[in-house]
Parts: sequence; structure tokens; C-alpha cells
Amino acid sequence: MRRRPGDSPVSATLTNALDAWTADCVYRRLTDQTVNDYRRTVHRLRWWLSFAGRRDDIAELTVTNVREFVSYAGAPNPSGRWGNPHATRPAYTRARHEFVNLRAFSLFRGQHT
Repeated sequence: MRRRPGDSPVSATLTNALDAWTADCVYRRLTDQTVNDYRRTVHRLRWWLSFAGRRDDIAELTVTNVREFVSYAGAPNPSGRWGNPHATRPAYTRARHEFVNLRAFSLFRGQHT
């Protein structure tokens, strides 16, 4: 039987867990659009955790931190977001989308812990 990327024990780092999730998405042959969308969320979450002074630890993915991330993703931000000073407008639809993607990651983690 072929081993799936998420079948091996995953380190407690959030980076390793997110990498295992996107590898599993590729393994399951999700569409390129879906995998790229998940990767965009992963990239943004990693950026936000660093920006917010959080550690690269799966324990940092708390309900409070996810709410803060989604709020940051959607709220108007005069100084920009994701390190881009031009990304100032509200992005509520994108924020909801980031939440749905993180929910998919959470379901993956529940199956592979």
C-alpha cells in the first residue's frame, strides 16, 4: 500500500503540518486551483504568525489566533497587509475563504494526529 504524506508522524511545527497537508492535497489529486489556493492560505498564515510574533508551533493555531488571522485578512488596513502597502481595502470575501481553508486543514489534522 502506498503511503500518504500525512500518514507519517508530523512534527509539532506548524510549518511541517501545513506542508504535510498541502502534500496530501497533491497526493489526493485535488485540482491545481484548490492546491494553489490552500498554498496561498498557508503562505499568508505563516506570514501573519511571524508578523503577530507567534511561534512556528501547531499549538499556536488556537481559535483565538485563527479569529485574529481572519480578522486581519478581511479588515481594511491603511498600512496594508501581507507586507504589501497597497493591500489596504477590505477583503471580507477573501477572509471567509481563508477561514474555510483553515477548516479543511483542521479536519486533516484531526485525521493525522
